[in-house]
Amino acid sequence: MGQAKYIYFTDDNLEQLKKVDNMSKLINDLLREHFNKLDPNQMTPEEIRKIIAIKKAEKEYKAKLEQINNGND
Repeated sequence: MGQAKYIYFTDDNLEQLKKVDNMSKLINDLLREHFNKLDPNQMTPEEIRKIIAIKKAEKEYKAKLEQINNGND
């Protein structure tokens, strides 16, 4: 369940928001995206190593997938 919060917008942002069908969804999505961002300056070295390992594995996976797809053509 959500809570009602009062938010004040600048006029230029408010004009753009009026064009959106579901303002609440847009604002919530943008806030989620903002808070889910990783800030390396606030991470421990172990967290940074884990992120690097994940990115490396994703890159290797994509390369192998491309290699497999190119072989089937």
